[in-house]
Amino acid sequence: MRINDRIKNISIDALLRWSFEHSLRPFYRYLIVAFVIAVVAVIRNVFITDLLPWLLFLPLILFWGLLFGRNEGFFASVASSLAAAFSIGSLTNPFWLTGAQWTGSKLFVAVTSLLALFTTELRTAYACAAKLGHVH
Repeated sequence: MRINDRIKNISIDALLRWSFEHSLRPFYRYLIVAFVIAVVAVIRNVFITDLLPWLLFLPLILFWGLLFGRNEGFFASVASSLAAAFSIGSLTNPFWLTGAQWTGSKLFVAVTSLLALFTTELRTAYACAAKLGHVH
């Protein structure tokens, strides 16, 4: 097996084909998304400062939207925002977050919801191309 063949086996194409062929129940999809976001949140809290608390969640939102669909992408967006807000909030602040942090969280959800929508459209386009036989 050549290196290019091995890389192709673990490509986005392969993951998308798998996701269409092995549809998981919604409960399991949401559980997987929540678990991975929680793991990334813990890693972020342990190893990274409070700067850019949302940054590590961006690839997850794109990935879950592409792999599972729109609703899971939106869920990943909101769950990531909550995980980030939890990690930077303070009990000494009566509103948990500062005004700037609330604004950042709202902007994060708005932008990543659009990213989730975009990845859903990519997922749909891939499915259409696969039906037409343009994807191998």
